[in-house]
Amino acid sequence: KQDKEWQINKNREDINKHEKVIKEYKNQIKKYTSKNEKFFNSIEDEKRIRGEINTFLDYQRSIEKSITKYEEEIEFYEENEECNTCRQPIPENHRKDMIDEFHGKMHEKSTGLIRLGRKLQDFEKRIREIETIQKDINSNQLEIAKIQNSIQAATEYITKINEQIKEIESRTDDIEAKKLNLQNTTKSIVEFTEEKEMLSNQKNMYEAASSLLKDTGIKALVIKKYLPILNKLINKYLASMDFFVS
Repeated sequence: KQDKEWQINKNREDINKHEKVIKEYKNQIKKYTSKNEKFFNSIEDEKRIRGEINTFLDYQRSIEKSITKYEEEIEFYEENEECNTCRQPIPENHRKDMIDEFHGKMHEKSTGLIRLGRKLQDFEKRIREIETIQKDINSNQLEIAKIQNSIQAATEYITKINEQIKEIESRTDDIEAKKLNLQNTTKSIVEFTEEKEMLSNQKNMYEAASSLLKDTGIKALVIKKYLPILNKLINKYLASMDFFVS
């Protein structure tokens, strides 16, 4: 019984130990979850930033297309003195004015392209920051998954230990019942043995009395000689049975 109680107490201590570990695991999950919530809040602008990058890239392609067109126009006026369509001569001053005009437009577009490029660099820098934060979030999520697996394993272990406790308690109760049954059986055997011995003694007395009382052809002289002795013996056995004949 002491071994049973020791084993049960040991198992319960083991359960308490694992319950504390589970509590610590849950606290760790709370910390990781809290960190991730802050991370998610800090990158709420991701969708907007990515949308602006796409818009600025469209602007960039449009500006680059315009600059290419202006370069072609400048090249035309620098290399041609007449119109390709009507074959009319193009005055020198007109060609110079057109070249200056397209250079001005190119300068304007190039300045805008530079500003756009700087803005895109800022957006890309922010995207890199967001991606770094997302890696931290993924790392925290991985740790949370590992901890959850540990919690599940500890919970399953506690369940098995509780089942063992129930089994030990059940097995111990069965032993106690068998001990009690054995004690009762032993007591009954003793009582039956005593009763059997008493009945056996009575049987022997009855058989001896019966043998003495029978006429087995003994000569009358022998009977007469031993009759007092026989009567004495008979009275002795009858007296033991609380039955006396004088």
